[in-house]
Amino acid sequence: MVGFHFPPEVFNLLVDTIPKLNKSKPDLLTFLQGCGVSHKFLTRFNIDTDNKYHITRETLRVLNENKSDSALGVRRRIIQRVVEFDSFDVCWDNDRVKAQAGVAEIKKLVQLKDNITKTEQYAEKERSAKINESKNKQALLTKAIQEYESIIGEFNALFIMNDPRERGLALEKVLNRLFHFYKISVRESFSIHDEVTGKCYEQIDGVIELKSTLFLIEMKWEKEKIGIDKIARFMTRLYSRNGVDGIMISSSGFSESGFDCVDKNLNQKTVGFIDLAQISSILHSKKDLKEYLESFIAGVRLNLKPNYIVDIDGISFINFANYAEQEKAGCFV
Repeated sequence: MVGFHFPPEVFNLLVDTIPKLNKSKPDLLTFLQGCGVSHKFLTRFNIDTDNKYHITRETLRVLNENKSDSALGVRRRIIQRVVEFDSFDVCWDNDRVKAQAGVAEIKKLVQLKDNITKTEQYAEKERSAKINESKNKQALLTKAIQEYESIIGEFNALFIMNDPRERGLALEKVLNRLFHFYKISVRESFSIHDEVTGKCYEQIDGVIELKSTLFLIEMKWEKEKIGIDKIARFMTRLYSRNGVDGIMISSSGFSESGFDCVDKNLNQKTVGFIDLAQISSILHSKKDLKEYLESFIAGVRLNLKPNYIVDIDGISFINFANYAEQEKAGCFV
């Protein structure tokens, strides 16, 4: 249906056609009233002196200038009554052909206007959708950046904690948040208990997945370098799990002697040892942790060196837009 107001070409055709569809002035007034024009309004016309064209023009003019919803409904009903008119036998003989032509022309214009309106509405809908999509992408991007900055804030707070146990638990939480952000986390820290006694006999700090391989994560924040005793216990955990490798992260580094029980077994199990300072550099330089870990594991396997050092300068920066897209797809944690 034609938009809110009659455009000039439709207005003029209606003024010329509607009188021809109604033989008499009373017929015309009945037609207009049937379309919703109020009886009170129609009484302003003098049925003896005002001709059908004057009545039609004035009525349409007032309706066209009225911005109310009720006037809109009347305009639409007038158009509908005209385009659906098919009883041309009631017209005067000398008006019949002109009335048919007028109705046909109005139909054509209405269809054209409707098509244009639909096209414009579709274009506007597409434009709005693109604007909304852009806004949503920006909102998700902002959220991803804020999430990352929040992780950095929690990471920095570790260095002013005095309670070793509290700091160790906080380290687990921060790194697990980081693994979730990079979509490599499989499971956060959990405990394994004896089914009979209920006693906890194993604490797992986290599990991640890199290139379809599961890695147990062990996180240590201690004063001394991690020695052979703790590394050996970690190796025992790995050997009890077929197809699972491991990464240990330490804030105080590792003793060289601790690697003795690892070097000779690297052809059976991939075990990597990362200094927390490396993770800190990744975080604060906004580099891609997943790419770093994959490069680290590849270096451990190829060089048979558990403490392989990755050149962080060669690691890509975080693609925050990518993580925003993951959230959009329902993958972002």
